[in-house]
Amino acid sequence: MTTHPDHPLINPHLLAMFMWQGFMEAKPWSEADADIYGGQIGAAVELSDCVTELHQALNARLAEVVMPDFPGVMDYEVSEPFGTWCRQNFHCDPKDRRAEARRLVDEFFDQGQKAR
Repeated sequence: MTTHPDHPLINPHLLAMFMWQGFMEAKPWSEADADIYGGQIGAAVELSDCVTELHQALNARLAEVVMPDFPGVMDYEVSEPFGTWCRQNFHCDPKDRRAEARRLVDEFFDQGQKAR
């Protein structure tokens, strides 16, 4: 994964950090979760696929515009909620992950358009 050439502040490592925060705050971690996810390490490895989906959705949206408005704090409004969604839909189809990532990204940038 690389950052968008015109938007170096889109950092996949930062996305991952906020997604993990959302993932872990979705509900308290339990022993049952360890069985479901293969422990926190297993969950983190699986979540890396989700980071890729979100990063690709962001780059796709950023490629569509010359200089997008950042109408809020993206990591709080997109990355963290996507982490929560990934926890609640952990074994979902990858196309559903891509769709949710794109929905959150579009919703974030569209709010900047509505404010104009």
